[in-house]
Amino acid sequence: MFGYRKLNRALKELISKAKETALPQKDITSAEEFVEYGEPLLALEQLVEQLFEFSIPISAELYDAVEQCGILMDMPADKYFYLKELIK
Repeated sequence: MFGYRKLNRALKELISKAKETALPQKDITSAEEFVEYGEPLLALEQLVEQLFEFSIPISAELYDAVEQCGILMDMPADKYFYLKELIK
C-alpha cells in the first residue's frame, strides 16, 4: 500500500506541474480521472503523449516528475525520454 500512496502523490505532483503548461484542460482532467479510478499508468501515458503531441514546452522539474512516476511504475525510459526535447 505504501508504494501506491507514494505513486499517487507523485502523479498528483506531476499533474500539478502539468497545469502550469499549455496542456489543454481536457487532458489534465483525463489524467486526474485515471488517477482517481486507479489507473496510474494511463494517467502518465495521457500526460506524456499529449505534451509531446502538442509540442508543449516543459520545465526540467516537470520532466523530473515524469521520470519519477515512470521509475515508480517500472516504466521503460523509452516511453517518456523523448520529452527531454521539450524542456525549455
